[in-house]
Amino acid sequence: MENLVTWIVTCIYLQLLFVCFGSPCRNPVTNAVNDIDKLVGNLPSDYIMHVKNISRNSLSKHCWLYVMVYEMSERLGELSSKLSNTSQNYLILDSLSLIFREIRNCIKLTDQQDFLDDYFEFQTVPEMTLYPKNFFNLVTETIAVFREINNTHFDDMCTLPTSDPRAGDSTTKGSVQYASSKLKNGSRPGEYNFTVYVYVIVVLMWTF
Repeated sequence: MENLVTWIVTCIYLQLLFVCFGSPCRNPVTNAVNDIDKLVGNLPSDYIMHVKNISRNSLSKHCWLYVMVYEMSERLGELSSKLSNTSQNYLILDSLSLIFREIRNCIKLTDQQDFLDDYFEFQTVPEMTLYPKNFFNLVTETIAVFREINNTHFDDMCTLPTSDPRAGDSTTKGSVQYASSKLKNGSRPGEYNFTVYVYVIVVLMWTF
């Protein structure tokens, strides 16, 4: 009976910790990134690829990451849809797409959907044409920025640039703000919730 009670209490503690600190987000970047050079070599060097020209100067770094993860996920999906699902290129692309899907989960991209929708709707973001090497350099850059700022907290919220993103103007609209832009590994409620959870844990420990 004591063992059963111990397991019940342990499960309750773990559940409370996950609610408070979020389910751990494992490192989404796998060895598939090492196959990018192989993929570039397999594609015709003059193969044309399209991607939106999103300036890093027009957005905060974490907001740029949100936009780029969304954009590159779409472009990788488009490219893989043109290949045989048994080809080596497709398998590499599928692995890269999985990395981006996991990154989307880690940075909780769905929480930024309003910002993303407005960015692509109201901003004049032209498409640029890239050859495979330059396109996948952008893929690598996006992953590198995620690695750099993952688990970093940002107090500022994502805002839309007031000027054409191509101009590189970092001025933003203070009147158009979106959901929390705190990039972190897992979900974490506000500090006030932490006190509540600690209180509940203490009461449970005292009870058992």
